[in-house]
Amino acid sequence: MTNKDLIQIKSDAFNQCHEGIVLSNIDNNIITANNTACLISGYSCEELTGENPRILKSNRHGSGIRRGNNDYDSDNYPRS
Repeated sequence: MTNKDLIQIKSDAFNQCHEGIVLSNIDNNIITANNTACLISGYSCEELTGENPRILKSNRHGSGIRRGNNDYDSDNYPRS
């Protein structure tokens, strides 16, 4: 397998993943997002690029979702 093949496999996995993925640089600016992240957020990849990830914060959920609090299960739903 060549390096080019490996890059293509990683790109396909990123784009076909059913989880939203947003990548940011060291300055905390979004450099890309996968299709699922765009569908979830309602923003296009072009709209997200260059923005701070805080643009995705809705203030509609408790802080436990972002911190992985034990009050939430792995899918970020409150435990019953």
